Amino acid sequence: MLNLNKTSNAILQQLLDQHEQPERQRVNRVQIKAAKFSRYFDDKQIDERQQTNNYLVELAKNQIIKLYWRKWEEGNWLEAVDLLDAAALYRLLKRQPLAEQQQALRTLLAEYVPVQGWLADWLAWLEQQLIQQRSIQPLDLTDPAWNRDVLRAIYGLTQLETPILERLFSVGWLGQSKRFSELEGAVLRVLRQFAPQAKQFGDNDRALLQAFNLEKVPEYVLLAGDLQLELHGNRLELGAFRPSLGLPSSMLRQAQVLDSACTEIITIENLTSFHSMLARQPQALLIYTGGFASPSLCQFLSKLAMALPNLTWYHWGDYDVGGLRILAHLRQHVAKIRLWQPDPAIFQRAGKATQSLNSKERQSLTELQQHPLLYDCQALIGAMLEQNIKLEQEQLDLLGH
Repeated sequence: MLNLNKTSNAILQQLLDQHEQPERQRVNRVQIKAAKFSRYFDDKQIDERQQTNNYLVELAKNQIIKLYWRKWEEGNWLEAVDLLDAAALYRLLKRQPLAEQQQALRTLLAEYVPVQGWLADWLAWLEQQLIQQRSIQPLDLTDPAWNRDVLRAIYGLTQLETPILERLFSVGWLGQSKRFSELEGAVLRVLRQFAPQAKQFGDNDRALLQAFNLEKVPEYVLLAGDLQLELHGNRLELGAFRPSLGLPSSMLRQAQVLDSACTEIITIENLTSFHSMLARQPQALLIYTGGFASPSLCQFLSKLAMALPNLTWYHWGDYDVGGLRILAHLRQHVAKIRLWQPDPAIFQRAGKATQSLNSKERQSLTELQQHPLLYDCQALIGAMLEQNIKLEQEQLDLLGH
């Protein structure tokens, strides 16, 4: 095989790209233009043009391609290149024909049939893209190993029933501890395009993967307040641990809720605000969510709501798109949870502590006005849009609210 330079390789690859276009009947010709092959026309890279000419002349001698030269510039300036022998060029470039690439992917997809739900929708979409010869991103017809691992990672996520650390998942499903990190962007793209639950997490990658039980690090949940749990026949009195206590999420999944002397439960989005609230609400059971609550924490909150039906629930978070999405997410598990300090007058009290909204945030807030789980937040969202403001809960901590 010739040691092709960048320009000659680009010309030959474009010839094959055009050869693979459906129902192509005209002559397969590539025009040598500066806009497409700038290195060929660069006066500072004369060797590039000379090498390109030499490589392509050799291929023309073997009747793989046909060359057209500028008038009076034969052997110096190419004008166009025609493809004569596609099979020989595929072998030369060690490139698999498109039809074979497509068949290889179809064979891979068949390994995952039958599946249900959004995963089936994605596989059906891929088949239609193949038929219409459109993009299948984030998959890549030229990289079977990439396709195999992306499919396996996504399928693996749909099979998780309990949380697992990312590296352990990667070893178990992909054979290498760091392989998932290489695939993460592709996996997230598919989830956001096809998994219906993805939209509620916005652009929060961690929360989206966590919703599928994939954890970057072991989760510990911070709690503060009087609460009695039972675990493996042992009674746990959490109120004795001051000011707060961190418990593994695996323990919370197994524990049974017994009782609490608290009158209310407050979930708190941010860590700084959780610590600020410790001194202000001594009679409340405080639970730090760390943004979106994980599946394990959501399960525990549901158990609390069932075991302690008379307690009042609040959520204390940011007054922005993310904070409202977190509230809606919590309400899927504890329907009666209310927003802490929901009065729009809070923005006047905050004064200059507020920040301006960007256009994307305004669009998202407008969409959230129609969210069925945020029915009681209309005045708040309206004020945010009218005044073009948002507010981080830590700002209120500093102001003493």
